[in-house]
Amino acid sequence: MDLKRQKRQYLFICLVYLFYYASYTSYFSFLTVYLKGWGYGTSDIGLIMTCNSLINLVSQPLLGQLSDTRFPIKRIVTVGMLVTIPGAFLLGPTAGFFPLALASILLVAFFDYSMIGLLDTWTNLAKADNPRINYSVARGMGSLSSAVAALVIGDALARFGNDKIFLFHALFMALALVFVLLFQGIPCAGRREKGQKAESMGQALRALFRNKKYRYYIIAVFLVNMGWRAILTYMPSILIDFGGNSRHQGIAMAMCTIGIAPFMFFYPRLLKRFGIERMIQVGYLLTALRVLSICLVRDLWMMVWIQLFESISFGIFQPSTIEYVSTIIPPKNRALAVTVGAAVQMALCGTVGNYFAGIFLEHFSFRWMFLIFGAVALAGFGLMRMSVKAPAEAQEPA
Repeated sequence: MDLKRQKRQYLFICLVYLFYYASYTSYFSFLTVYLKGWGYGTSDIGLIMTCNSLINLVSQPLLGQLSDTRFPIKRIVTVGMLVTIPGAFLLGPTAGFFPLALASILLVAFFDYSMIGLLDTWTNLAKADNPRINYSVARGMGSLSSAVAALVIGDALARFGNDKIFLFHALFMALALVFVLLFQGIPCAGRREKGQKAESMGQALRALFRNKKYRYYIIAVFLVNMGWRAILTYMPSILIDFGGNSRHQGIAMAMCTIGIAPFMFFYPRLLKRFGIERMIQVGYLLTALRVLSICLVRDLWMMVWIQLFESISFGIFQPSTIEYVSTIIPPKNRALAVTVGAAVQMALCGTVGNYFAGIFLEHFSFRWMFLIFGAVALAGFGLMRMSVKAPAEAQEPA
């Protein structure tokens, strides 16, 4: 691949992240606000988010395994985007009937959430043919667009109504799809020769969990991110309880993401200076402290401004996680390894974290809830240190 094409392909994947995360923010960041406008209570929203997490616990590893062994990632991402563009509009006419509303949300979540791990894997593997690609910068473009989208959409919803989330979602996802079609495809790294039986999901998972570094890593992901998921789920409710509205939700989401891009842009220099083993530990420690920081909240604007801590923690946590997995897992299982990690981080942590958060909020204040989650997250940081210190295992060729 010549230099001009390398630069062009790098631009395409940056634009995929930019428009995908703007679309993701349009729908999922304002979904709670939309549902509250229809009279949904905290328990109803908690149930929806739990079901959301459960379906993604299945969808992410399933699509990751398929992209490793059967279908190129580009094809799976394309189909997923084509489904979610019209699928998001189904919530409008079904919002008044809970079962149908839930089904429409789960349809979007099945593919939309799964894009996160698939895009991360696609970008990571594409670097083998195009060394100009830098994951942290591309992902930083997504964070930047998410921040801008949160501000713009939060203000637009306050002016024109919450139902406009579907239009924003469709517009940005359609633009992301254009650049998905332009970005280079990659073959399935774990695909067998004709006549050979493909590796099953069970076989692939056993191979992953025989790796001690990966075992410790997955447990650390779970412990660190339960509280993080609870913040994202219950932040809109906490803001509303403090007297906020969709505009405050938009500002808070912007605070979460506005500083992520600079940290991700600067991340390659930090990685070169300190190495992946130090960076992954710093990222996990900062995420644990991010969870504990919610204990300090006393009013609406403090809840909004303290979300800036997300910029620092996630700006290091996310790129170091993808980089770390690529150093301990061979290419033939990498999509599954990344999507299992994403399923634990997004789905399992969302299910378990939201379940316990509901219990804590029923009997205690949100400050006590995040104090407990913060202590659990610090234990996860300890597990990540164990993963780093565990002996490395020889990687099989792709």
